[in-house]
Amino acid sequence: MKNKNSGFTLAEVLVAIVIGIISIAAAFSSYGYFNKSYKSVSQKAAINNSAREALSIITKDLRNAGYIDINYSGSDKDTKLIGLTKNYLDNKFDKLIIWYTTSPTERVQIEYSPKKYVNNKYQGTNTNRMYLSRKSVFGSITRDSEFVPNIADFQIVFRNKEGAELTDVGDTSTVARTNMKKVHTVEIYLTIESSKEVHAKQKSFVIKNDLNSLSFSDKYHRETFFVSVHTRNLAKHVAISEQTGTSIGQTSTYNK
Repeated sequence: MKNKNSGFTLAEVLVAIVIGIISIAAAFSSYGYFNKSYKSVSQKAAINNSAREALSIITKDLRNAGYIDINYSGSDKDTKLIGLTKNYLDNKFDKLIIWYTTSPTERVQIEYSPKKYVNNKYQGTNTNRMYLSRKSVFGSITRDSEFVPNIADFQIVFRNKEGAELTDVGDTSTVARTNMKKVHTVEIYLTIESSKEVHAKQKSFVIKNDLNSLSFSDKYHRETFFVSVHTRNLAKHVAISEQTGTSIGQTSTYNK
């Protein structure tokens, strides 16, 4: 009686090997494509989340800007309301300063300013990387932290009720202090770049925010976010007595 042994011929084995190699190559190719797509999408999502949260907080601070409690009697009552330093960093990026009272005896100062990363946090990538700092000064307590990571631009534009731009605003001179009470709207241009390279090839492009123009040629993704905020405590439409309301604004409370 003969034994019948089933098996594969050499041709069948070779065909199976070829099919297996093709399947593995296709799987790795798909994995690489979807992994790159995921990284790109996640980087863009992180930028959007960061911008949305940051602009929400900046907007709230701007709406509080210049609020003076009816019982506040500090000597800086009418001299510290809102300020702007144009070309604060590298003669390109702006700095925003906001003051408002939180009680009859206390006042807070908020500063938004671009700063460069130190200690080679992004060594081997972009040597000019910056972040947006938010510094709050409340009495003897000062807190300064990284507010928005990896910014590429930060521009601020003050406008009066007629829409004309105000450039000399702050507590530095008589004219600048007078202009503080004329600020009706504040325009914010915030450009954020991805923390990692996103594009497969270098891309050359130009970002224009207000009068600032920046050129780039790399693999990073960047998006600009814009918001225009009405400073409800400044540039009042109707005169309000200090005995009946806030000293310079239209509201008797501030946003906590």
